[in-house]
Amino acid sequence: MNLHLTEAWGTTVDVSSTGDKASWAPGRPVNIVRWGFMVHTNLVSGASFAMTLDHRPTIASDTGRTNGSVAAGVDTAGGSITLTGNANAGKGRYHNVVAANGFHVDPGEEVVFEVTDAATSGAVFLFIEYQALPFVGDGTATESDANRIFNMTKVAS
Repeated sequence: MNLHLTEAWGTTVDVSSTGDKASWAPGRPVNIVRWGFMVHTNLVSGASFAMTLDHRPTIASDTGRTNGSVAAGVDTAGGSITLTGNANAGKGRYHNVVAANGFHVDPGEEVVFEVTDAATSGAVFLFIEYQALPFVGDGTATESDANRIFNMTKVAS
């Protein structure tokens, strides 16, 4: 059985302007399988509303950032949600991530919820559903898959 865990933000996010709205940096390797939002305040999209889940290889740095767009039917990061029309409070939207090898995020990396086309008005609660992955190796550069925990350092008790 694959256990899926969910991270949810307890505060609302205003989506009436573009830009980065929230970020999440897992403390262990994860595979993100689904993300989305629940509408808190009626979302009025005007022409359209769009949000992506972007990947930052280094926390707080846009160097190497990959936006959540789709290329040839495969998400280049977390994918995107586009909404035409409105969404009432209590209704949700989600995106199942489609990636060749899953959407892995390791410690030291983060994902960012970005509004690329703003709503006229509205606020949402965000969530991410993921599978926790095992730590691999000891985090040293000599490991064959050291990047799984390369950014983590074991400290002796």
